[in-house]
Amino acid sequence: MDKLTREAQAHGEISEAVALFKKELTEVYKGRTYNSIIKIVKFFEDTIPEHFKFEEEQIFPDILEKATINEMKLIKDLQQEHADVLRKFNQLKKISSECSPESDKKQIDTAINFSREILQIVNDHAYKEDKELFPLLKKYGLDLK
Repeated sequence: MDKLTREAQAHGEISEAVALFKKELTEVYKGRTYNSIIKIVKFFEDTIPEHFKFEEEQIFPDILEKATINEMKLIKDLQQEHADVLRKFNQLKKISSECSPESDKKQIDTAINFSREILQIVNDHAYKEDKELFPLLKKYGLDLK
């Protein structure tokens, strides 16, 4: 699978999962709270680090070889966002590890709010990549294996 197709497919899957988790968190107060948080953590563990690694190792270096100064700044910004998301994810893991189905409402609310925050950050990041990074992949013909 070429890089552009892989990236587009991964972004589609991530965006779909984020949308589903955001919806699920709106229904959280109906009782599935703890399980929702655990599913979000599992999704992030299974998806995000590998996705970021692919971008950092396979996409960004190819673009940086040909990039203008503004495009270099975009890549640097995206790399910083990756670091920020991973840092927030580690915080979410810590928060979620301190929760259980018997946790009090305040503790669960903290985990829910943090989950919502990180989902929004990932959603915004994916949107930025879709709008600004994908055109660079096409511009530089980086849809080759």
